[in-house]
Amino acid sequence: MSNKIFFGLLPTFIPIFAFVVMSIAPVIASAQALEAFSVSASPEYPKAGTQVTISINSFSTDLNRAKITWRENNIVVAQDIGIKEKTFISPANGATKNISIEAITSNGYKLTGQYTLTPQAIDLLWEATDSYVPPFYRGKALVGEQGLVRITAIPNFTQKSILQDRSQTVYTWTRNTTQPENVSGYGKNSFAFRLNPLKSSEKIKVLAGALSGSSQVEESLLIRPAATQIVLYETSPLLGTIFGQAFTTGLRLITDELTLVAEPYYFSGSSDLRSKNTFTWSVGGRSTKTGVDPMRLTLRRPEGAGQTDIGITVSHLEKTLQSAKNQIKIVYDDK
Repeated sequence: MSNKIFFGLLPTFIPIFAFVVMSIAPVIASAQALEAFSVSASPEYPKAGTQVTISINSFSTDLNRAKITWRENNIVVAQDIGIKEKTFISPANGATKNISIEAITSNGYKLTGQYTLTPQAIDLLWEATDSYVPPFYRGKALVGEQGLVRITAIPNFTQKSILQDRSQTVYTWTRNTTQPENVSGYGKNSFAFRLNPLKSSEKIKVLAGALSGSSQVEESLLIRPAATQIVLYETSPLLGTIFGQAFTTGLRLITDELTLVAEPYYFSGSSDLRSKNTFTWSVGGRSTKTGVDPMRLTLRRPEGAGQTDIGITVSHLEKTLQSAKNQIKIVYDDK
């Protein structure tokens, strides 16, 4: 009975159609208002003063037909149809640059998005922890094939030019394309590993983030093994080893006796070098024995004049890729 009375009060069919349209229209407008676009940056973690390309993308709206306005710190820097990406210069460490994007679609709807550029700095320091170099060596010990290396991350998070607490940091380490187990986490700012003998180089990446989530920074480092080498020096009981003069091709023997010492650069096992490596000396192409110290060979000038080839080969007992050789020519005159 009530249904009959309701329809009887409607004068024509047209008001019914108008009522249906009015009830649907707000739903359509609401759906359009919920449309948005994603904002991304490349690189994702930029350094200070570098170019950063910010892009927008949408799977529900044709941004190629939209009028897009880009603002940098509320100042319009670009405005045109279909500008879906724009390049900016990142600010100084700890400073902030706000990027806002507004898109007016072909249907007249306004979509907005924003991105905040806040670059941070991080230093990656590496050291070859078991690489041998001679005493008083002024350079940095390089890591040889299959050598052990440690990388330490030192983040420099700043907010309004104030350095933040470094201890409150979470680290995520990546070696080549994988994340090793038990090396990432809170306070784990260093990563030690041995070089893979099957790789010519290894890429180490770390993502450091403040515990509060306010700052993040990413940095990577490429580690290439150095070639192990043997350098020959003269040594004596009074002067010790004369590291200031290495014998590269040869020497003239003017004294009755000369002791050579072979220094194996970048071999593993700096604390037990002699027990971890084999030292093979040769004189005139024939193998010869040394004294107590396998790194040293004492030569005595023979009768008459002539020349002799002195060779040395060093090989690591456990790391097969750590091997090197050297040869020099000794010339001597008649006594």
